[in-house]
Amino acid sequence: MGGLTSLKLGWNALGRAGGEIVAKAMGRPGCPLKELDLSHCEIDAPGLIAICAVLRHEETAPPIEILDLGSNKLFCETHEDVAKQVSTCVGLNKTLKVLRLKGALELARAREAPPLSAMECMAEPVANSALANDATDGGVRTELQSL
Repeated sequence: MGGLTSLKLGWNALGRAGGEIVAKAMGRPGCPLKELDLSHCEIDAPGLIAICAVLRHEETAPPIEILDLGSNKLFCETHEDVAKQVSTCVGLNKTLKVLRLKGALELARAREAPPLSAMECMAEPVANSALANDATDGGVRTELQSL
């Protein structure tokens, strides 16, 4: 199967609409995407949830191995539980090996969002789910480092 396997859109102001468009494209049957960089794209909670919802469904999910969501808006006033929703969606994906959230901690603190423990809560289910699904390659490496 041919096609685009790596898409690096980092540092583009995609916003919510861009996140939803990326999600729609990822949900197309046969999408071969293995690496997706959406860091610093100003994607808010609904956009991130749309992207991760695609990854939740094994039948339609692309074989994403590396997902970079760093420095996006993981917390906002109207979607306080977005970290939990992203964790659930991504945690069900069996191909994901690396989830990057670099810079999300600063964004959370700047918006007086839930404390660091909320980010840690997000990382744990993702890693545990992936480890249970794919013990042969060591599971998911979740990166929570700061800028």
